[in-house]
Amino acid sequence: MHHHLAFVLVILFWPSLHALNVDALAIAPQGSIITIFNQTEALSTLNLSLSESLLNGSRAPSQNFISYRIPHSPATLLFHSFGRTIPVNECLQAVALAVGAAFNYIGEGRGRTPIAHGFFVFTREFLNHDEVELTVADFREIGRSMTYRILYDVLRGIGEFTLLQGQKAQEVEFEVEIQDVGYVGTGHVDFKPAATPTSSVS
Repeated sequence: MHHHLAFVLVILFWPSLHALNVDALAIAPQGSIITIFNQTEALSTLNLSLSESLLNGSRAPSQNFISYRIPHSPATLLFHSFGRTIPVNECLQAVALAVGAAFNYIGEGRGRTPIAHGFFVFTREFLNHDEVELTVADFREIGRSMTYRILYDVLRGIGEFTLLQGQKAQEVEFEVEIQDVGYVGTGHVDFKPAATPTSSVS
């Protein structure tokens, strides 16, 4: 019940905070919340490797990147490695809930605090057993940590990019660049469709 309330609050306040089209977001409340994981502990499967040219922030990334400057934020997202399509309502629900989780940290006065352990993972499982997972990690090992405020901006930027840029919802990787700082993080949106049951032969 608590998670449902948080989700409703995100839907109500998102348009005023982010200039996001409320009509486009209206599809997000469909469906019930089954499982939400908000993990802030290290994952052995997390891959943070990037090329030196991307880490040093001294030159622009490949032309295969699609850049999205997040409004009212010093952050720009550079999307690349687009993958399989995600049902748009599932993608938007997962993003909205993740934004709500990040907003909770800001509400606790932790907006300028670096994200715990250097990364944030949010998984949303649906009634049909599809899963959408959002992962954001920083580069604190080279002195570029990410605050909860930037995490919040990054998550809302994913949703805005999908809606406002006319992009279809799909798996994607992205880099996070902060004005006058350079690259501070990386992340990805993953989709795990429910396993298709196989019919048994008698």
